[in-house]
Amino acid sequence: MFKSFFISIALSILFFSKSHGQFITNDCSICTKPIAPGLITIPKINNKEALNSEIYKNHENAIKSSKWLSHESKSVVRNNFGKLNFSILMAPKPCPTNYRWYWGSKKYEEESYTKFKKNIEEKLSDYPYKTINMCNKKNYLILNNELTNHLNHLENLTRTTGTMVWEKDAKKIILKIIVESNYLNKKPEGTIYNQNLEKICDTYTEKQESIRRVRVNCVGLSDEIKAIVNVTDFKTGKFKAFGKGGGYKIFLTNLGLKEAKIKYPEVFNN
Repeated sequence: MFKSFFISIALSILFFSKSHGQFITNDCSICTKPIAPGLITIPKINNKEALNSEIYKNHENAIKSSKWLSHESKSVVRNNFGKLNFSILMAPKPCPTNYRWYWGSKKYEEESYTKFKKNIEEKLSDYPYKTINMCNKKNYLILNNELTNHLNHLENLTRTTGTMVWEKDAKKIILKIIVESNYLNKKPEGTIYNQNLEKICDTYTEKQESIRRVRVNCVGLSDEIKAIVNVTDFKTGKFKAFGKGGGYKIFLTNLGLKEAKIKYPEVFNN
């Protein structure tokens, strides 16, 4: 339910040994750890507890105060804001930013949550159980026409699943990632999380004429990764990217691993 036109490209799960030889693995002991389940929203209160300030009780002010809700791409959502029990489900950061909204009687809440949960579980089907379990819980962006303390009201970032392939000395390492983009705010910065929701890379995208270039800095890698982005579908924001850095050749796409293997078999074949 969202377009992730990934302009802030990224990498995946990096961990380098203290020895001279370098390697990559899904276990990253030096990465920034994920936000603890009890701290996934700000301030440190339950996500169902809406902000109580008077400013949020006026719909017009509520819309203006939310970067996500006030964005031009959310006009349909805004048109429904104010209807009976209008609510939006969205997983906490750094889970994918898929969302689902509903309004009306209580039965629609459970129907919508069931579909939302299924969609998240399908996207994260080959991710660790702990990641799926954190992202498929009932979590709100808006609850009964009131803004919750969800971070995306402040940030309006986009996150989607992705795949990275590292290659060195004819050996390939395939990694599952979550890519965070700031393109809705027209900002070049981005972030990459590994399959365990640990932050492992910062990205910065530059456009030079018709070419999009991205610089990626990752945990444990002294050299900056430089890659060129090719948007393969502007409508859906799908892309692929190739680059080099730290002695590795890299491939990146915002397709999940299963889709990536079908779309780009040549990348995964030995």
